[in-house]
Amino acid sequence: MRLRGGWVIGPIVAVLAAACGATGTPSTPPSVPAAASSAVGTVAPSPSATATVVAITPSPAGASAAAPSAAISPTATPTPTAAPTARPTAQPGPRSTPAPTPTRSPAPSPPPSSGQAVGIANFAFTPSSVTVRVGTRVTWTNRQPAIQHTVTADDGSFGSAQLSAGASFSHVFTTAGTYAYHCSIHPNMTGTVTVTQ
Repeated sequence: MRLRGGWVIGPIVAVLAAACGATGTPSTPPSVPAAASSAVGTVAPSPSATATVVAITPSPAGASAAAPSAAISPTATPTPTAAPTARPTAQPGPRSTPAPTPTRSPAPSPPPSSGQAVGIANFAFTPSSVTVRVGTRVTWTNRQPAIQHTVTADDGSFGSAQLSAGASFSHVFTTAGTYAYHCSIHPNMTGTVTVTQ
């Protein structure tokens, strides 16, 4: 508080109070001008410690405050880049494999049954007529010395070469029927083979 005569009472009182609290020894208070005393009343006694008056110079009006610290610029957050979406690759469909065409195998020939023997002697087939089942092998053997003969089917379905003495000719009959044959050298020599199922 500023009074007439230029004295500042507030700061002095504060300093004296601090000094008094530090030493704890009361002393005679300093003299205060009459004008100041009449304005503020009686001043409490202050310690005898020497007080240092610090002149407080007020800051000039309108003085700018300390310069604010530099503003922190916000850091730009990078925009996430969208990951490319993988496009599914078209899978090739299964290829249809054509089914193999079954090959028809020829019907197997029936195994030959027990053979049938026919002898050739004295310008005749013995026996001259035989009956056999399908698949039977018939064998002709020339038993006439020094004379050749043949076994020739009348329809040409089978036939032998000229058979010398001791030579043989065989034929397997696979189809049912009656087969007549003869000797091509001696046409009067004939015979038949009957084939049944």
